[in-house]
Amino acid sequence: MKNKKREIILLIIGILGLVSLMVGATYAFFKAQTGPAAISDITTTTATTDNFTFSTDGEIILNISNENLANGQGNVQDSSIAKARLIANNKTNTTTKQYNVYFLIEENDIEYSSYTKDGTTQSFKTSKEKEDFDLTGYEPVPEMVMSVRKNNEVYNSDIKRINKLSDNTYDITEEEGLYLIGENVPITSTKDVTDTWEVIITYKNLSTNQQLNVGHSLKGKIIITSEKLLYEINNDDELRQLSSEVNGGDSKEGKYYVLTNNIDLGPYEEGVSNFTSIGTDTNRFKGNFNGDNHTISNLYIYNTITSAMLGLFGYVTDASVSNLKVTGNVTSKVTAVAGGIIGSISGTGNISNLINKVNVTSEVSSWDAGGVVGANYGTVIIQNCRNYGNIEGSNNTGGIVGYNNANLTIENSVNNGEINNQIGVIVGGLVGLSNSSTGNVKITNSYNEGTIVQNSTKGNTRAGGLIAQINGSAFIENSYNNGNIESDLRLYSANSQNMYGGLIGRKENSGKVIINKSYNKGNIEVIGNSYTAVYIGGIIGDLYGDNKNGTAAYIINSYNLGNFTNASGRTSRKSGIIGEIYLSSSVWVLNSYNKGNITGTDIGLGILLDNSNDAVNNMYLNNVFNLGNLNCPINLQIYRPVSLAAGQANLDYKNVYYIKGLNATNRTDLVFTPKTIDQMKAQLFVDELNNNIKSIHLEEIDPILKDYTLVNWKLGDDSYPTLDF
Repeated sequence: MKNKKREIILLIIGILGLVSLMVGATYAFFKAQTGPAAISDITTTTATTDNFTFSTDGEIILNISNENLANGQGNVQDSSIAKARLIANNKTNTTTKQYNVYFLIEENDIEYSSYTKDGTTQSFKTSKEKEDFDLTGYEPVPEMVMSVRKNNEVYNSDIKRINKLSDNTYDITEEEGLYLIGENVPITSTKDVTDTWEVIITYKNLSTNQQLNVGHSLKGKIIITSEKLLYEINNDDELRQLSSEVNGGDSKEGKYYVLTNNIDLGPYEEGVSNFTSIGTDTNRFKGNFNGDNHTISNLYIYNTITSAMLGLFGYVTDASVSNLKVTGNVTSKVTAVAGGIIGSISGTGNISNLINKVNVTSEVSSWDAGGVVGANYGTVIIQNCRNYGNIEGSNNTGGIVGYNNANLTIENSVNNGEINNQIGVIVGGLVGLSNSSTGNVKITNSYNEGTIVQNSTKGNTRAGGLIAQINGSAFIENSYNNGNIESDLRLYSANSQNMYGGLIGRKENSGKVIINKSYNKGNIEVIGNSYTAVYIGGIIGDLYGDNKNGTAAYIINSYNLGNFTNASGRTSRKSGIIGEIYLSSSVWVLNSYNKGNITGTDIGLGILLDNSNDAVNNMYLNNVFNLGNLNCPINLQIYRPVSLAAGQANLDYKNVYYIKGLNATNRTDLVFTPKTIDQMKAQLFVDELNNNIKSIHLEEIDPILKDYTLVNWKLGDDSYPTLDF
């Protein structure tokens, strides 16, 4: 009987133990699933496993303003915390795990504004002051610094690629990307232990007001994980391995790659590729590649595969590529997208600090060709990029981007290479064709220095110093073209419409274009034949509405100095600002001028020409003048409506000046203001122009202009008025 009772008691104890074990494991599982949203990379606890979790405290954001840069205001600082927690199981032995700590600088436009030399400090409040100063022998003063603490103690690890300062802080004034703080950090526990990491970012308030960085900011975050995120590329074999893995289906999403050395991909055999582009249309690269200011040289790609994506990277999506120089040649013999560094890009992309010295050739029946990017299909920002390669295309061709079909931003970027389109129709100094009716193109602080050559065997060509053609909205600011455009149309013997612009060749369909504080210095020369119609504009070659919503152009604080000429042509219309306005287009030319000379056949205009057959055109001119010499069969200094319907257009003008003694317009109801050359070449005229600015209220013209301002005038080196920017 006693044995029977004992068996029952043992059975009950066993059942209770099993229930307890199940409840404990279930509780741990649901606790892990319902924990704080910040916790990630969770390994759930059971009765026989450890609980290893990570959590972060949010982003670090610093915004620099006038208020926090005043002397004596103190530093601007923000910090974030990350934790690794290990709860050991009920085993008697201690448990050890490993993890990695990274700091990701997502955005940073802070630049050095203070420098020292021989104990003296030189500080800058504007970018122009900095550009004009000789910094030889000066050292930058660290302004944005990072410090790291682990469990409230200063962490003294040497972080690669960041300059470590004597006080155990790191200079990150101009840094971006992912940085390894702690690699394979061990954490040991017999029960429950937490490692706490703190990253502190400080913008130091120096002895002088640093206005250069007002409005600038930094955004970053700690990443703590058991997964390795940062990889080094040390040689060409590892670069080829990356290509093989991506093209095999491993997108590298969330991974960061850093180039540690210069890599020479040569030698190569003519007609045989020595490298396979990283990423294909099917298997795209989704990681982050940082060249760390190294060079990949002798890239040689020779393509005969239809619909390929060519470049160092073939196709990237939701990716970033930065801090890299590439030299070599990319040639496509068939239909393909070709870029010096990236063939095609989609999703969200950040392309920065790239130098392309790859010559790109896209031959018969090919698609798009660009110096940095062949084609864009995403929301992409291109910053601080420069093309030196010669780009020869057969369709959409551009010094930076050949084709855009989404939202494209180009900042602080330059084309120095020759852009040559011998077969196709569209070629631009920075962008070939922007074909998105709903997308935007934004170009700021960028310019073209390369010559644009177009000897097309096709008709209806477009060429622009910055953009050849836009079918959506565009915003251009603080940008210019200094490259000549040369076009020979005699190879095409059928009727065609051909448009050329110092900044934009053609703006088509609905959407707005705003051009502010920008100019053209490039000359445009076109040789036509009896089949060709030619339209040339110093700012925009052709402005073409959609007959429903129309299109609108705002040209503000801008000018043309380029000279235009054409030989032959069925129709030839050339103007210092806009070559032709057609179909429901509205134009505002404000605080702008033309000083380029115009010669050739047919019509020459100082400011703009209206060729619309739609009477809803609106044209508004204020504080505008022409100083260019005109030498065409028909010459008008300001404005000419060609068709009768255009004569009914609404033209609202004030303060519009032209050279006295020459014809201003063919509309008898319009009276502009004549001035002699001597009157224009005087401080009195500058004062008059500056006084006229008071009559222009941009925010009343269109709310989209509320953040724009009008620039004052000054006497230029040639004693004529010019804009002071």
